[in-house]
Amino acid sequence: MTKTARRWPTALLAASATRAAQSQITPSWSGPLPQRLSSAKRQALAKLDQQAEPWRRPNYRGRLADIRGGLALATGLLAAALNQRPNSDVAARLGRPGPARRISSARHYGPAVAIGLACAAGLADDLSDGSRARGLKGHLSALTHGQVTTGLVKVIVIGAAAIVVAALEQFGPAVRPGPGSLADSVQAGPGRIGGGRRWRRLGQSLADAVLIAGSANLVNLLDLRPGRALKAACLPAVYLAAHDWPGSQLAAGLLGAAAAAAPTDLAEQTMLGDSGANALGACLGIAAVRGLSPARRGLAAAIVSGLILVSEKVSFSRIIAANPVLDGLDRLGRTE
Repeated sequence: MTKTARRWPTALLAASATRAAQSQITPSWSGPLPQRLSSAKRQALAKLDQQAEPWRRPNYRGRLADIRGGLALATGLLAAALNQRPNSDVAARLGRPGPARRISSARHYGPAVAIGLACAAGLADDLSDGSRARGLKGHLSALTHGQVTTGLVKVIVIGAAAIVVAALEQFGPAVRPGPGSLADSVQAGPGRIGGGRRWRRLGQSLADAVLIAGSANLVNLLDLRPGRALKAACLPAVYLAAHDWPGSQLAAGLLGAAAAAAPTDLAEQTMLGDSGANALGACLGIAAVRGLSPARRGLAAAIVSGLILVSEKVSFSRIIAANPVLDGLDRLGRTE
């Protein structure tokens, strides 16, 4: 089956997984329970509503939304990542089990592990009652005072996962087999990859790690209004999914999961939280690393890093509100 034929089944799988996870979320009641309900049902719903209290957070309008919407989205993204199929040509070239084949297996499951870690680290930050330091500057400032914030731990965890995934993408067996892959070096013997090429790959893997971790951070920074983070991630994902690239299948899965998560997010019933936004950005970054050329990945990493630095001084919400086109896109689908 070609990558083109795999894209849209992956999108449907991700959407179905997201919807299935959403069905387990207890509805939040913003007002009194309907009077038509019997006393027993009212008590049962009130009890379930009370159990959901730890998962609720006020949004920008003060309305309570369930952060498990982010977990539902991450479930769909994980389903898409695990649905990736290893390249059969690479598997055939690797032959019998050995170091290269183990690295190929790690490369296959790497995106799912990275997305899962981004979600888990974000969830820990969501549920933390500790310091509310914001931005990298805030977390580093707290560290100078001897306080290790969950946000800083999140940055470290996502950064480490991004480095591992980026290294596997560069030094592991290529999706499209070609000369110079690690498979060639393992089969042909040591010393076949030149020093210059090795250093170039190392530099590219660092740039790719910046793109993955930076995308996770940037999408989280944009998650200040209902649907904003989903729309921001879907725009480049459409471009990635439209081409017959290795990252297109994962990008299509992102689109499917985002489409399933959008209705409740836009209606302010759920929110992505750090768990969903970090997982969404990490998935987008990995799809970009797999789909774009080295030059475009380097440019994307620079743009993402620049936007993160700008966010330390400038409010994205103010910039969006001041631009009619961006503001209209931002409000599209919202209930306000």
